Amino acid sequence: MDLSSFGGDFAFFYDSAKKAVMGAAPFVTDFSQMPAVRDGQGEILRFYQGWVLSPVTLLFVLPLAAFGYMGAYLAWAGVGIVATMLSCAGKLRDGGAPIFFVLAPATLMTLFFGQSTLLLAGFMAGGLRLLERAPATAGFLLGFALIKPEIGLFAVIAVIAQRNVIALCGMIVSGGLLVSVTTVLFGAPVWSAYMSSAPTALYSLLEQAQGMTLYLMPSVFSALRVLGVPFEIALYSQLGVSVLGVLVIFWLYKQTRRFELRNLAFGITVMLSAPLLFCWDLAILTPLLYLYGVKTGIFEEGSEASFFGASALFGAFLVPVIAVGTAAHFAPIAPLLMLTALLYLLVRLREEEILRKRWSKRQSSGQERSEPVMTKDMARP
Repeated sequence: MDLSSFGGDFAFFYDSAKKAVMGAAPFVTDFSQMPAVRDGQGEILRFYQGWVLSPVTLLFVLPLAAFGYMGAYLAWAGVGIVATMLSCAGKLRDGGAPIFFVLAPATLMTLFFGQSTLLLAGFMAGGLRLLERAPATAGFLLGFALIKPEIGLFAVIAVIAQRNVIALCGMIVSGGLLVSVTTVLFGAPVWSAYMSSAPTALYSLLEQAQGMTLYLMPSVFSALRVLGVPFEIALYSQLGVSVLGVLVIFWLYKQTRRFELRNLAFGITVMLSAPLLFCWDLAILTPLLYLYGVKTGIFEEGSEASFFGASALFGAFLVPVIAVGTAAHFAPIAPLLMLTALLYLLVRLREEEILRKRWSKRQSSGQERSEPVMTKDMARP
């Protein structure tokens, strides 16, 4: 029974693992040489869609070659869900948490396509949580964002903005370890093939994207393309958004802030800034949104949070569902929903910053007034 159509893109991951076991890893990561996946008779089973598979992702899917297709898919899905939930360890308050993670729209879409985002979400959320408390561990976890370098780059920017040298060293250690292991297992050509062909493959995918491919991309670029904006204008517009996103990340991490709110704002900023992300990549937001909800109780009955705030974040939560439907009807509002949620979080952060400064001023002025009194009292015989 042919199950290769089940799991969508996972079929490509599984096929890549099989080829890597046979010593063809450089072929797997050389996207210019892999326009289609064929069976033993040369018949095309499915066209290669350009979902760039990094050597690090190949390392994680390699053990799946030991299983049959369905067993490998279930193992892949299970490990992803467990990794995401482990990133929220200590905050899983009730039995409803697994339901939240499994039935989140981004999770369901990730499982439907068999993508790697759940595994990435576990490393990202876990690392972001530990940046202040255990920077070395945090950096080590964030280094695994090499699973998707286009997302991992923003984690590097956040650590640099925080001037967290220990976390940065942790990222270098884990990143170096992953590169070393993949080089030993697959050979140096796997990285040269990837680095030489991946940028071209990504650009070609953006240039040729149409129909469902665009609908699955909740970015400013895809929204403009759906509306008929020329490719170059849409691409440069996305580049401008990416630059603004980097500036926002620097602002978020340049000083200590409430990490649940800051990290959720970071996740949404990444989703808006990266030019080639898909709806399943929004699974990165699921643990961050859960941690924020547990901390603030924003979605609980009787919460003091504003209706607008709860609605904005719930809209971001539903983007994977809304994006496809609205874009298909030429109303691509996914970027607008995420921007609304981000602006809400940034306003909250700014309000907290203003209140903190006012409190510091009051504390400082109170000490100045009390010092003469204390000196006078101490001078009495």
